[in-house]
Amino acid sequence: MNSRYILGIILITGLLYCSSTQETEEEETPTKETQATESQVPPTMEPGDIRTGTQVEQEAGKTQEQKKDPNQVFGEMEKVYFSQGSTSLSLKNMFTLDEYVKYLKENPSVNIKVNGYTDYTSNPEINQIISQMRAESVRNYLIQNGVAPKRILSKGMGVYNPHNPPRDREGMKKSRTVEFVAR
Repeated sequence: MNSRYILGIILITGLLYCSSTQETEEEETPTKETQATESQVPPTMEPGDIRTGTQVEQEAGKTQEQKKDPNQVFGEMEKVYFSQGSTSLSLKNMFTLDEYVKYLKENPSVNIKVNGYTDYTSNPEINQIISQMRAESVRNYLIQNGVAPKRILSKGMGVYNPHNPPRDREGMKKSRTVEFVAR
């Protein structure tokens, strides 16, 4: 009788073990019903997921900035000016050109033409050469800083506003420049 008692305990323990294993397996394998329910539950939010109105406006501003016409963007950026007779880039010019590099890297579909200009103080042949060298100087800087050469054309335009060149000192200074045009 003692062995029957032990056999009964073993049998009951085995049945209890089997029934608990079946429940565990059912819990681990989701059914179609639980899968559908779980996919409908929104993901948990993290503290950084909630954005303020200002953040939303800033993000909207970024997308508007990216959609702007490149020529409009170039018109709003700092200009590059040269000393009289010079084709060398100043440190200030380099910082300015870094902003153009940044824009061009962020907008790889934008190709540009760099037009170089001079003031009226020299003869037309020399002005043409200087303006071409200014445009090439800027083009080379952009290339050295990661903008693909095929995206940049450079052209010397000679005197800035040749039909009515500025004659005052400030106007002449502004004539010694380069212009960025999207193409």
